[in-house]
Amino acid sequence: MVSKGPVTTFLCLLLGAFTRGASTQQAFTVEPDNITVLEGAVAILQCVVDNPSGVVQWVKDGLLLGPDTNIPSFPRYSMMGDPSKGEHHLRIVDSRLADDGDYECQAGRSKESPGIVSHTALLSVLVPPKTPVFKEYEVNSTVTWVAGVEYTVTCSAGDAKPAAEISFSKSGSPLPDVSHQVHSGSSEKLSSTIAVLRVTPQSLDNGKRLICAATNEAVSAAVVAGFTMNILFPPQPPTIEGYKRPEIKAGETLKLICISLSGNPLATLQWLKNGNVISTSWETEDASSASRSLLTLSIKPEDNGAQLRCEAMNQVSPLPLVASVTLRVVFLPTEVSILGSSSTPENKQISLSCSTTPSNPPVQLRWWLGWRELTTTEVTVTEAAHGGTVTVSNLTHMARREENGLPLTCEAFNEVVLFTRSTSLPLSVKYPPQKVWIEAPPPDSRFRAGTKDTKSLKEGTQVASGKIVSKELILTTSPSDNLAIYRCNASNDGKSPALTAQTRLRIQFPPIDVKITTMAKEVRRGQTLTLTCVTGSSNPFATLAWFKDAEKLKGVDLGQKPAEFGGLSTSGKVTLVVSSSDNGQRVTCQAYSSILAEAVNTFYKLNILYPPEFSSEQPAVAQGVEHGAVELPLHVSANPPKLNCSWSFRGKVLRPEGSPRHHLRAGGSLAIWNLSRADMGQYRARCQNPEGQNETHLHLDVHCEFHPPTPLPPTSVPP
Repeated sequence: MVSKGPVTTFLCLLLGAFTRGASTQQAFTVEPDNITVLEGAVAILQCVVDNPSGVVQWVKDGLLLGPDTNIPSFPRYSMMGDPSKGEHHLRIVDSRLADDGDYECQAGRSKESPGIVSHTALLSVLVPPKTPVFKEYEVNSTVTWVAGVEYTVTCSAGDAKPAAEISFSKSGSPLPDVSHQVHSGSSEKLSSTIAVLRVTPQSLDNGKRLICAATNEAVSAAVVAGFTMNILFPPQPPTIEGYKRPEIKAGETLKLICISLSGNPLATLQWLKNGNVISTSWETEDASSASRSLLTLSIKPEDNGAQLRCEAMNQVSPLPLVASVTLRVVFLPTEVSILGSSSTPENKQISLSCSTTPSNPPVQLRWWLGWRELTTTEVTVTEAAHGGTVTVSNLTHMARREENGLPLTCEAFNEVVLFTRSTSLPLSVKYPPQKVWIEAPPPDSRFRAGTKDTKSLKEGTQVASGKIVSKELILTTSPSDNLAIYRCNASNDGKSPALTAQTRLRIQFPPIDVKITTMAKEVRRGQTLTLTCVTGSSNPFATLAWFKDAEKLKGVDLGQKPAEFGGLSTSGKVTLVVSSSDNGQRVTCQAYSSILAEAVNTFYKLNILYPPEFSSEQPAVAQGVEHGAVELPLHVSANPPKLNCSWSFRGKVLRPEGSPRHHLRAGGSLAIWNLSRADMGQYRARCQNPEGQNETHLHLDVHCEFHPPTPLPPTSVPP
């Protein structure tokens, strides 16, 4: 108990002096020992006092906690035990770093005994390290490194007591080359540890975790943090599969597969041909850690000697990794051609040259005439593009008449690759023709024009049969072929005059055309009109007939005259006295050939000028009702058809312009509105055109409007 003044202290000491030898002194049977507890645990400091007579209380770092067993100022502190047995243990729950310190148990002075103080006991509260953190990376992230490159990893574990010890491991194996530093923590008694690791990852570390472990006396198992290592490393050199044979033929399809194993990321692949990129597509297989690229090539002759290279690399490859193959392409000549003319006069020497397109390997050439091999040749072989060769064979040969038409063949062959290809030309040996004739119909045969429809004159078909050459000419005959002479000339390069044969055709044809003419420029009713009909050339001549609509007219035959193509032209005329009813009618001239049973027609449309004429259907009387409307019809025709018509009533000309009751209709009819009895009487219509005028009369009757009588109201009769 802490004294409150000098007097009190003196009295206590005096009382103690009087009683010291009178009873048993209080003493410690159990004093507190140094203990260590984990943060959050219960700490118990033991204190047992024998013969306690004074007040027992605990002191923390020199601060009296008080005799109350609950220790109000420290709610987590309490004294426990059986006081009757002198047990005054200090119990601290939920131990914290603030509880760390020196503790003493003391019994205050009493009448029987002086105060006693236990030896000092140290309560040490252990604090586990916090979860480690990395300076450069995030915990549980994936960190990308390059294999073979040294990296620094800084891991810190803070606020531990005692200071944490930090270690690094990879797949359970500890890592060396770690340096440590300990610094003050967030409070006086806490410490933070910083560890720096220098590590050089390898490809085998890819996908593994790097662990930072912090431990001290407060934990039974280390507190760990880590991250996953994504180690970038180059792929393995690629390999090429699919090119097994030493050579490949042009036209075949070559499929090559480039495979590159391992690498992170897996390799990107590309194909190059002679240094030029030809494919940049590839596939990856994570299960087998492989990249594959399929190259499909249609082999061509120009691929001979080509280098196909597959390059594999990823983002950490210093240089592309390469695999390559060199193609040896077998290609045969695509063409065998003969240069020079295979046509020559008999007993003359021909010179021809046969050559091939490039091939690998070279081919040989030989000449055949029919089934006989010719040996008068000279062969040369020269280098060509793509590592191939071109073979040329020059032939000289004396041509004979009996060799005409035989095939002259150049054959290219290679017995090693079982190849043969040839080209041929017919040998044309020229010698003059011996006879020519025309196989034609008899001279007195006659043909209808247009009876055939095949080839024109310039497109005859020539046919060779043995030593006889024929050329058939089939015509679509026309009038111009009548009496025409057709000549067949036979000649060749035999340097002899042409042989000639000829024939003459006789062609029958109807009139080429028919025309009607007249001298009259204008024709009026009552005048006489003469029409003349002339046919074009026909064979035989045609006879003429005249018709006016369906009526046959009597014409005059003017005879025939010679015309073109050896035919005759027929002429005739007809004379008409025309009337207004003839206007617009057609006069037809028909040229008829009785032998051909065919007619050719043309017509002349009559244009008859006449003054206005009123139709027989023109009415003389019209009916109307008072207060109603009526139309006075007008049926008139004329040529020219444009008319000027006017109406008059009782000698007065009606002028419809501006009149509310009189209206002139199309065709000349007169409409009268709101009729009255005054409108009844004789009306005159007068029409004219450039040919003259005419008039007609029409009587209008106006009837009265009927009004039925009004019925009288009924009346009653008295009884």
